[in-house]
Amino acid sequence: MRMLSQLSLRSRFLLLVLLGAVLPLGAMGLWVARSARQSGEDLVRARLEESLSQTVEAAGRQWTLCQSVLLDLGDAAVVQSALRRGRPVTEVADAGSVRRLAGFWSAAAPYVHSVRIRDSRGGFLGQLPGDLDLEGGGPPAQPLALLPHGVTIRDRFSGERLGTLEVELRAESLLPPGAVTAGLGGSVLALFDSRSGIPLLPLTVDPALFSAERFTWLGDEWLAVERSLGEPPVRFVMAGPVGPVTEPFEQAARRGTLGLLVVIGLVFVLTTIFTRRLTRSLEHLSEAAASVSRGDLSRAADEEGPPEVQGTARAFNSMTENLRRMLEKLSQQEAVAAVGEFAASLAHEVRNPLTSVSVDLQRTQRKLETEPEEARELIDRALGEIERLNQSVSDFLRIARSGRVSPDRVDLRMPVEAAIRAAAPGLQAKDVGFEQVMPSAPVWVRADQSALEQLVLNLLLNAIDALQGGRRAGLEVEVRDDRARVSVWDEGEGIPPEDLDKIFDPFFSTKDEGTGLGLSIARRIARAHGSELEAESVPGEGTTFRFTLPIEAGEPAPIVTPGKDAGNGS
Repeated sequence: MRMLSQLSLRSRFLLLVLLGAVLPLGAMGLWVARSARQSGEDLVRARLEESLSQTVEAAGRQWTLCQSVLLDLGDAAVVQSALRRGRPVTEVADAGSVRRLAGFWSAAAPYVHSVRIRDSRGGFLGQLPGDLDLEGGGPPAQPLALLPHGVTIRDRFSGERLGTLEVELRAESLLPPGAVTAGLGGSVLALFDSRSGIPLLPLTVDPALFSAERFTWLGDEWLAVERSLGEPPVRFVMAGPVGPVTEPFEQAARRGTLGLLVVIGLVFVLTTIFTRRLTRSLEHLSEAAASVSRGDLSRAADEEGPPEVQGTARAFNSMTENLRRMLEKLSQQEAVAAVGEFAASLAHEVRNPLTSVSVDLQRTQRKLETEPEEARELIDRALGEIERLNQSVSDFLRIARSGRVSPDRVDLRMPVEAAIRAAAPGLQAKDVGFEQVMPSAPVWVRADQSALEQLVLNLLLNAIDALQGGRRAGLEVEVRDDRARVSVWDEGEGIPPEDLDKIFDPFFSTKDEGTGLGLSIARRIARAHGSELEAESVPGEGTTFRFTLPIEAGEPAPIVTPGKDAGNGS
């Protein structure tokens, strides 16, 4: 099924013709050729059955005549007298009885070669014609074959069994005239003694082959049918060659099959030509669609082929033109939207440090007279935030123009600690606990320090906004193999599962006063460094944001140790 789905429309159509027409027609041709031979064999077998049935019926009639003359021979006075007395025929015969017996023998001689007379106890009483020198007009002295058989003799008056006539039947006498050579298409008739299996007629075919229904003789295939008589025990077999009858059928079938194959070939060639013309226009349309899918909206489909394909090509070209115009309008709208988003992002980045500056200046105002040293420290911090704000605006303009950051070899701890210091006023104002875990040794990465500081600061400010008094937030820098992972977590209310996929969208916020740009900016910075910002949240327990950066090769892995708390601690 998978291979079929990868075939072209033309290949599928040709495959359909092949499976639906060519193969069935070819199979029909083979069936015709095979059935032609089978029909010829059935005809040969039917004619052999018919001829053999006629032969067996004629042999049955011949046996009835033979049996009648043998019974007449057994009823002769001299034979009856010899059996009653148990004496040889020569002792009880006189001239008159011999003449009458000679008449009976003359009628029996065409069927039998000799007769032995035995009494009921098996005693030998004489042999005909030898003992009485009987003469008759029968067949030659040397018969084709002899079949031994016994005929019971009974008393003419009482019906009592007197003895048996052991006769040697002439096998050819059982067949009607001409049956020995009669047959169909060179067929051969064979007679066998059912008891011994000895052939009773001379054969031109090996007699052992007649035991099978089908055999091969001198390179020809033969079929054989058989019938049997119970009395005398004779098996009739008639066999005939198949070739003379089936050859005309097979020749006709071969000619028909050849013609059918020629027709099939013509149909396949015409189908190939037709499908080529049909699918060429579809291929052009498919190529045009592929070009459009790759962004080439200038490609137009050829309006050729059948009317249906022409209509589809015209509709496709019209759709492509409309799409091109729509994309031009959308590109203009996207440019305006990008400017608006950039302005909102810049406002967000300016707003955060200004808040810190405002808090620091208010505290400075209160402590300027009482604690001048701390006031100077707050002023220095405010000036630092103003400098960072200036740097952030410069970085934003650079990223907006080029779409890229300017990475350098940076100790990851430096931008992280700077972000923690920038977020410290917010931590103190919110009265929340903060924990941090930092490596004791440098963690060298390839990054833009200002952008990385902005990324971590946005995550920290987002964590602070999610907390209430008494709750905690934290930051951890871990080194695992050749990568450094930064995690920022909080114990806030968490993010609902249905909003977890939206938190990185610009202008999406769950806070009434939020701009929805902090996480969007953080993700853009992470992606600019080849990383991805991941979020995990459990409602009611808190949220964790993570990103990883590759460690610069050749630096030893730093040891992770707890650092100092920031803010007011807890």
